[in-house]
Amino acid sequence: MKRGVTAPKALLFGLVLYAPSASAIQSDNPNPSMDFMVGAGEFGAAITGERFSVGAIAGPLGEDPRGHLRVTFPDPTFDVDTPVECLVVVDNLAAAGSEVLENAGGAVQRLVLLVEDNGKAGDPLPDRALPVRLSITVENPPAQAFCTAALGLIAGAEPIDHGNVTVHDGQPTSADVLGAAPLPKLGAGTWRVELPDGTVTTVEVP
Repeated sequence: MKRGVTAPKALLFGLVLYAPSASAIQSDNPNPSMDFMVGAGEFGAAITGERFSVGAIAGPLGEDPRGHLRVTFPDPTFDVDTPVECLVVVDNLAAAGSEVLENAGGAVQRLVLLVEDNGKAGDPLPDRALPVRLSITVENPPAQAFCTAALGLIAGAEPIDHGNVTVHDGQPTSADVLGAAPLPKLGAGTWRVELPDGTVTTVEVP
């Protein structure tokens, strides 16, 4: 959804870079089977320096995630430029996760961008987004676990003031289900969650 004035050139970088891939997918099939999340957004005035761009795609079961994620916030811990290593899409909600950012003392940490796509330009509800940093102290947690756990935090997402994000939830065919390799088992544990405003909390995943 687009809201307000045209986004700044820096913000449009993500749209120019990633929109063709989504457009190409949809031109071949108006309801493609792939999951994807593409676009860019900015919170508040440009001077705040709070923005993101993302282009992420995966199979309809979350398999083979790929793409790129850029998040820029004044807090350096929320300033990342990284390949996408997980993607979870449920209806109009999506979570795209970074590469491992820290792995110290047994705690593995990634940044996950959450997005809620609320429609097209002119619709009353703005798109919403939220970057979060998650860490968990378990051995070799699969990347997909970070996106799955993070999606439960979508209620805290903030409206995007400028930008556009498109989320597509691909529906698997019977061939996809039968031919797909099983995703890694998502480990249970206590997740540490850091938000851009400095809030730190924990989330239990059974």
